[in-house]
Amino acid sequence: MNPNVESYPENAEATNVQVRAVKVAASTDQTKVVLLDFGVNKKRRIEIESKSYDIELVSIGKKKIQNENFPVFEFDVSEA
Repeated sequence: MNPNVESYPENAEATNVQVRAVKVAASTDQTKVVLLDFGVNKKRRIEIESKSYDIELVSIGKKKIQNENFPVFEFDVSEA
């Protein structure tokens, strides 16, 4: 039971309803920005809490979701 719902028609017909997940990211003081490409910046090393990690750009592509193309990035992350 949700206290914010004032009324709910139990057998209402849903027409033209679309649900999509949305993620919002915001930078913090712990955010690390790493620029990667397929040239000299294909692999970068970062340090988090005294541990080093190598991040390598593997592929860039597109994935079609609900008739829209979204960018897809594949990375290989390993402890250095």
